[in-house]
Amino acid sequence: MNPRDYRLHVHSVRGVLSSALLGFLMIALLGRIIIKLPLEGQVPITLQSMLIVFIPAVIGWKSGTLAVVLYLIAGMLGLPVFAGGASGVEVFMGDSAGFLLSFPIVALLCGYAASLDVKMTMLWLVAILVLGQLIILASGLFWMEQLHADRFNYRLQFELYAPGILLKSLMAMLIALIISQGKRSANSV
Repeated sequence: MNPRDYRLHVHSVRGVLSSALLGFLMIALLGRIIIKLPLEGQVPITLQSMLIVFIPAVIGWKSGTLAVVLYLIAGMLGLPVFAGGASGVEVFMGDSAGFLLSFPIVALLCGYAASLDVKMTMLWLVAILVLGQLIILASGLFWMEQLHADRFNYRLQFELYAPGILLKSLMAMLIALIISQGKRSANSV
């Protein structure tokens, strides 16, 4: 399988804007979902970070970054688009701020990395997805440490978030495989 088959090829301004709007809607609707694992003390898994790295890899860095910026603006203006339906300026001052503030940078990096003219393999795609989520995690944990320095433990926090990162990366890879197979089937008809 050629993993590039999962990518959309958008070249016009209209295409970039319509792809960005579609990406924004996907992040806004699906990013609110929270999956609670039955493990003691486990951090709930949100689809936000998976979508922040996956959408730009699929629709490109321009559309993907614009989609993420629209998502953040919508949430800041009060639309309940963040995980669990959170919204408002106050979200950018609490524990989630470090995660949210890293989203546009990570979207740009992941979208750009996926567009590089390198031999695209599924391993490269997984690396992009995992590294993007690790950057989001590092930014979020750094922010949380600034807020809670007296009782913050990086190792414990990483251990709480790591299963979610792996699960979301596998989910995104499976979605990319399904898209690729669908495009291949459509092209053979």
